[in-house]
Parts: sequence; C-alpha cells; structure tokens
Amino acid sequence: MRGAELLVAFLALTAGAAWAQSELGPSTQDGPTNIKPPAPRPDNNGVYSPGPGIATPIVLSRVPAVYPVDAPADGIEGECVLSTVIGADGVPVNIQVVHTNGKAFDAAAIEALRQSKFAPGILDGKPVPVHIFVRTRFFNDRRIAYPRTLNRYDSNSSTSQGASNWEQTSSSASSKLTDAAPAPVKVYSVGSGVTAPELIPPNSPPIPSEKCKKKVDGSVVLSVIVDAAGRPHNIMFLQPLGSDLDKFALQIATEDRFKPATSEGNPVAVAQSLTVDLQACIDQSKDTTGKRISLMRLRSTPVQKMQDLAQPPQQAVLTSDDLTRNDSNNGTFRIERVGFGVSAPHSLNNLEAEFTDAARRAKYQGICLLTLIVDRNGMPINITVIKGLDYGLSDKAIEAVNKYRFKPALRNGEPVPVKITVQVNFRLY
Repeated sequence: MRGAELLVAFLALTAGAAWAQSELGPSTQDGPTNIKPPAPRPDNNGVYSPGPGIATPIVLSRVPAVYPVDAPADGIEGECVLSTVIGADGVPVNIQVVHTNGKAFDAAAIEALRQSKFAPGILDGKPVPVHIFVRTRFFNDRRIAYPRTLNRYDSNSSTSQGASNWEQTSSSASSKLTDAAPAPVKVYSVGSGVTAPELIPPNSPPIPSEKCKKKVDGSVVLSVIVDAAGRPHNIMFLQPLGSDLDKFALQIATEDRFKPATSEGNPVAVAQSLTVDLQACIDQSKDTTGKRISLMRLRSTPVQKMQDLAQPPQQAVLTSDDLTRNDSNNGTFRIERVGFGVSAPHSLNNLEAEFTDAARRAKYQGICLLTLIVDRNGMPINITVIKGLDYGLSDKAIEAVNKYRFKPALRNGEPVPVKITVQVNFRLY
C-alpha cells in the first residue's frame, strides 16, 4: 500500500511590509480639511481621460480576437495593447498599437476592438468621448482572447512577452499595465431593494464541432464581486475541480461583463456565486521540437449561472483585474507574507500524489519539498522543487501540487499573492 501526504507551511518572506501614506489637505484646529478635486477637463480634441467625475466606458458586447492560423503549432503567448477613444456614441476610434505582439496578432486585436460595442463614458449624466487602453492577451493553447479595457498604461517597465522571432515586434517598448488603485467599497446583498447583476452574453463565435477522443466535463463554482461598473473582482474558488477546467472557469469569469446591480436605482457592488459548466476535449499535438503535448479546448459554449452568495462580505477592497495569473510568472507584482495583517491561504481540496512504479519496486520513499506562490485567485504558480526525490517522485509531487486549489490569502479583505512551502511525504505502508 502506498500514500503521499501533503503538508503546507507558510514562509515568512524577507521583504518587509510596504506602507503608503495619503496626502491630506491643509490642517486647521478641527483637523485636515477636504480639498475638492478639480473638474474633469478635456484635451484639445475634446477627449477626456479616466478619473474622478468620469464614468469610464463599459463593454456591452465583446468580440474575441481570432488567433492567427499560421502561428507555430506550439503557439505564441503574449499581448497586444491598443490606444483608443470611445466616442460619445460608444464607437471606438483613433485605434493605435502601443505594445505589439506581432503584426498578425495586432491585426486580430484591432479587428476585435472595432467589432466590440461600448457604453460611452459619462460626465454629469452626459456621454463624452474618453481615452482608454485595450489589452488583448493571446495564449499558446489558443484559448479565447477577449479585448479588455484599461484606464492607464505605463510604458516604463516590462510585463509583456513578445512574439519571439516569428514576427518582428517592438518589444523594446516594454510595458506595464495598471488601473486605478483599489479602494474599499461597500458590498450589497441582493434583496430589499437591491437588484442582482445581469451577465452580458459575450458575442463569441460558435465553437466548431470537432471529433474528440477524450472528453472532460465539469462545473466550477466561484465567488465574485461585481462592481458598480459591471466588472468582476475578487474571483475565488468555492468548489474547484483540481483540473485545467478551473483555469478555463477563471478566464471566463475574468472576461465577463455585467449590467451592474442597483440599489434604489443607483449602481452598486454585489457579491455573487458563479457556476461555470464546462465541456472540454483533450487533444494530442506536438510542439516545435516534436515532443507530444496535450492541449485542452472547449467543445461547447460554457453555461454560467449566478446565485446569491451565502455569506457575502459587507465591504471589500476590490482587486485590479489586470494582474492575472500569467503576470505572476514574470515577478512584476508584490508577494506578500503571512502575518502582519495577511491571513494564510487555505487548501480547498486534498489530492494524493502517486508513486511511480520504479519507486515502488525500489521501496523508495521520502519527503519532497517545494515552494510556490498562491495567487489572488487561489491558483498555485511558480512551483519550484527545493528538495527533490529520485525515481520520478519529484515530478509526481509537482503534478499533485499543480492540482491544488486554495482560498487565497487576504489583507483587509483583499486577496493577495503569498509564497508558501509544500511538503509532499511519500510513504510506503
């Protein structure tokens, strides 16, 4: 008989806690005075920038970017960032590429943006043209790539991966994508005059019917806070599957847009549970080196159902939806440490690592020690073996830990990434 136990321990990182100070207005004997922010002003072309007093444009109908058909078989992963003005009529104009992922990918991103529909920005109840940035991320498994809006774009430091040598890129123009800083908001519960948010169906093309030798189906249940602009935040697992379907569910939820909930006619943030029903297929392919790889693809349009959350928070700091799982791999975001106001992540599933036949025959056992980052969605990333085992057991440990899902660490109610160690104990009984 065999067994493999997983024990999670939390590392205290050497980096100390970061502190931020807010600038206050001039003091009086009664304390600091409040300074009214200046009224929004347009540029010389009558275009506004996102900021206080401006309700930013909202995507009403999203069209996915088509992955270039002549890309290499093992795919290219990267992103295209576009600058555009959403006119008072909701139509994107003045589209320019500010970060390229190659000409074919840029063209696909531009075409998707042109076909998408927006609710325009609002100032004092009237629609106005607003300048925004739009990012489209392309993944090497060719999953659906939707354009996503950003309020700001900083070109001073790198977060993006280019398109290698397949096409000429301007990767020297490195980039960092940012949105407005998160702030605590009141979170409402549906009922007593509070309406539920409504999912805006994505305008995605039908998924072609293809033969599938290995089908994989399942339902993933997430918790999500839909803000007053209809954007999802703080997406976390409630009932994960421990498979790549979890990643699909996270991507779908992140790309969702909603008609926001209302309280007495005003848009408000509401917490909900989101069930994503998925039907997928695992295909066998080869990368550029001839190595066989497995690729998962959807074989039907996912079905989503929203329900009231059993215990919604009364308020929360909303996470920016720009620092997603793939941003985490390049180390451009802050890693928190458990303690000092940061709670520990909690495992949501218990999966047993498997012995290899060679280890069983040799009666070989021991402890494999790994480090990883639990990201803000509760996914394990950047898994590294720091104390390995022979007979293929280190690979089996990585395989098991990759399927782990967590309730993420929290700081003041905000999900934050933390680094932990995982101990996988292989024992023969």
